Amino acid sequence: MIIGTDLRDAMTPLLEAEGTQRFTDDIDFLPAINSALRSANAYVGAIFAENKGGEEMFRDITVTRVFQTNSLGGVILSEAQLGHKVWSINAVYAEPRFLPAAAAPVPWPPAGSFLRNDVTMAAPGRFHVKRITLEQVAQTEDNPFMDGSERLAATPNRSYAYYWVGNRTSTAFTPGDVELVLVPSSITATKLIAISYLRGVDPITALTQSIPYPSSMFQILRNLALNELSIKMGSQPLYNISQQSFRELITVQS
Repeated sequence: MIIGTDLRDAMTPLLEAEGTQRFTDDIDFLPAINSALRSANAYVGAIFAENKGGEEMFRDITVTRVFQTNSLGGVILSEAQLGHKVWSINAVYAEPRFLPAAAAPVPWPPAGSFLRNDVTMAAPGRFHVKRITLEQVAQTEDNPFMDGSERLAATPNRSYAYYWVGNRTSTAFTPGDVELVLVPSSITATKLIAISYLRGVDPITALTQSIPYPSSMFQILRNLALNELSIKMGSQPLYNISQQSFRELITVQS
């Protein structure tokens, strides 16, 4: 964890503002740190999308939870249910092992999916779940070579895939929000699955609050925040930080 006041204290000497009131917490440091956090979030999201490392760096915001799917194999990852935002999906596990081992679906309305707080994923199981696009979903109906194929759903050679269907709410089916769907739906309906994801990192509202990034990212956030203050002062950014340099920094420090 990184504390906002520690970032401020590390920034102050580099601004040559020690012992002065030139920069204030609420007007200068807090907005600069939050802007740095937004930039860092964008870089982190891009790196995860490219599958180029960062898992060790972001262990503090990695969450793995068990969910019960609805009758169409969908799961809603709502902030209201989880207590935080879902930022990015790391992995979906179709047939994991659970604790307790005898965990099973419970009666629930067909369109409902929900977090199973009473169940923990003990191990991911043997099935790899591949992410597919909305255009590829139709191919899963009859193509035996496609991940998530319905043709192989009832066989030992079955495979799984997931995609974001968006909000498909209607008068006939009312999940009420954006769904992640696991296919083949004939065997993923009303089933327990596990999902690993990054939880959202929100702006802080006071410098005394913590940022759930590892301490090894301290210098990166400090430099990004200093860039914001230098731009505010009408100068060029103090540090040249690109997506590539960000990736190199977290690779070296992880």
